[in-house]
Amino acid sequence: MNRLMLQTKLIGFLLLTSAVIIVFSLYLLIDAWRANDRAEAIIELNRQADFLFMSLKDLTFERGRTNVVLSSGKPVSSSDREFIETRRKSVDEKITRGLAWLEKEDPPLADRLRGDYKNMLRLRQEVDSVVSGNATAERLRLAEVWYEQTTGIIHYIIKVLEIIGKRQEAPRRFGIYQRLLIDTLVFRDRIGQSGSIMTAALAKNLPLSAMQYRRFTENLAQADYVWSEIEAESVILRDEKLDQQKAVVYKEYYGKYRPVLEENIPTALAGKSSPEKIRQLKELSVTVFDSVFVLLHQYKDAVATEMDEQKNKAFISLVLAMIQFIIALTIVAATIFYFRSRLFQPLDHLIRALGSIQRGENVSDLSAEMTRADEIGQLAAGVKMLEKSMAEERILRKLTEHRAVRDELTGLHNRHFLEMNLESVMNRSDRYDEYVSMVMFDLDFFKRVNDSWGHPAGDAVLRQTARLAEQLVRGSDWLIRFGGEEFLVLMPQTTIEGAVVAAEKLRNSFGRHNHPGIGIVTASFGASQRKKNESFSAWYARTDAALYEAKQTGRNRVVSATEVDLPVRAAQVTWLAQWETGHSLIDGQHKKLVELSNSLIAASISPELEPEKVLTCLNELLDCLVRHFESEEKILKEAGYPEAADHAARHFELLREIDQLKASYLEKEIKDSAFFLFVVNDVVMEHMLKEDKLFYPYIPPSGNHGVTC
Repeated sequence: MNRLMLQTKLIGFLLLTSAVIIVFSLYLLIDAWRANDRAEAIIELNRQADFLFMSLKDLTFERGRTNVVLSSGKPVSSSDREFIETRRKSVDEKITRGLAWLEKEDPPLADRLRGDYKNMLRLRQEVDSVVSGNATAERLRLAEVWYEQTTGIIHYIIKVLEIIGKRQEAPRRFGIYQRLLIDTLVFRDRIGQSGSIMTAALAKNLPLSAMQYRRFTENLAQADYVWSEIEAESVILRDEKLDQQKAVVYKEYYGKYRPVLEENIPTALAGKSSPEKIRQLKELSVTVFDSVFVLLHQYKDAVATEMDEQKNKAFISLVLAMIQFIIALTIVAATIFYFRSRLFQPLDHLIRALGSIQRGENVSDLSAEMTRADEIGQLAAGVKMLEKSMAEERILRKLTEHRAVRDELTGLHNRHFLEMNLESVMNRSDRYDEYVSMVMFDLDFFKRVNDSWGHPAGDAVLRQTARLAEQLVRGSDWLIRFGGEEFLVLMPQTTIEGAVVAAEKLRNSFGRHNHPGIGIVTASFGASQRKKNESFSAWYARTDAALYEAKQTGRNRVVSATEVDLPVRAAQVTWLAQWETGHSLIDGQHKKLVELSNSLIAASISPELEPEKVLTCLNELLDCLVRHFESEEKILKEAGYPEAADHAARHFELLREIDQLKASYLEKEIKDSAFFLFVVNDVVMEHMLKEDKLFYPYIPPSGNHGVTC
């Protein structure tokens, strides 16, 4: 019966292994098939989206030339009429085909674009009617309307292309090409707007207004910013052909067109111009804008090439997966046949021999099996030596247990584990300039526990303390029983401020836990951050000194081996221009939060600390933060920000953490520094001035809304 059960298990194992191999091979086959289909889908999607992309070239030219004609107040020339009509036909064809595709891909986006396009068609008719007459005032009014409306549809087409591009599950290089494509479209739009504003101003021979000048300079600045982004992204690709065309664009724009734009600023502001200046700008604009679109086409060609390569890779993977699946089936069949003929029969004999050893009987004759040169022969020889091997194994097990890296009482890592792994942590810290901190804690008056309730009770306290600490430390931290009632937490990639916060959490947890029959057993903590190239002994000595100070100054507290008490890196936060979104309400609230953060910092580090003043500053900051989150979420939802829901969820999580920490702070369970570090650094600086930057491109500039907090 035992032989039958063992053979059944072996057969079951073989069948299970075979099933796993087949399922895994089938999974690879299906995954390769899906990858091939996904690559084809992305290629088709980009081919269809190309109609909208191509419409932008002629639409930007139509916008600029029409704006100049309207602003000039002169009858439209035959060359301008021909230029505009040619661009219109191309725009109409491309947008019509693009809308047909977008209707299938995303109907809401298509509906919005179709509405904007119909409005533009109606505006074209009004433009044609006005330019045929001499109503100068009406032409100037219509020029402003035309400029705003066509700019809006250009921006929306760019947004549509960006949204569709982000939905594609494509490789990283493809994503970089897509971002470069969008950035180049934005760059083309910005330089087109600035050029159109200048040319129109010169054409109408009137002084450039303050609003037009501001719009002109903003577009120049935005073009410079986007170009810097293009330069940075291009470095990653290392595409020589693209770099050459990018250099052409730089030469045509920054070397030729941009200087002429800037030297005409005084002329435009004075309301003086000449036909020669206008003609020069028109000629240069066509050259530079065409060079940008050459670059855009090269990006698109690069995207197509990249996706063709991915499709080829996916096809090769598909073929290899099919071959692997067939090979797997063949191997499974051959393996089952081999095991049936070469393993189970001799294995029966060996099993009977093992049964004899188990019963204390002599091993039967295994000469036939021992003559084999394969594993069966080795197993047969091994059976003969089993008793001796089992004795050696017991000795080895004891040695292994002696060298174990786990503490027997608590199950935590022990000092031997620390000795084995400490050097690698310190070397990594020195090599990559990574923070690493240490927290040591010692149970207060632990000797009284042993003396009063006995060592078993003390052991129970140690075990429960270990369990509490395990629940609070991070998975990347090392929790070690260093000896007796002394524990050590090694915290990679953690500053002294983070170590102090972690130690406070442990201290609070210990201070609330009631050990059955004993009561609360508190602990004292010492924390330090390792200095670069500092030896472990020196680091340990500083931490131990901090722990000693904690015990000497009353126990049940955290002392850090640092020269400053408040872990805020600067006494004041200075507002920077690059933090501005252009939306007056959000910018006003951001500035107010920075101002309130500075007030909180100043009150917290004042030599004459006034707790009531600190609490007042804190409450003002938190009240403003709540109102800011509400306003920001409403604005992002109205702007159609794709990540608005996730951003709101992040707001909720931050407020929840603040409420918890504030309660602990008011109960004196954590130090001022730990709480203020989270509020000022994590909430105001990290979230408001870093995470918020992700939605800047999605919100339009706005007028003065006032500061509501």
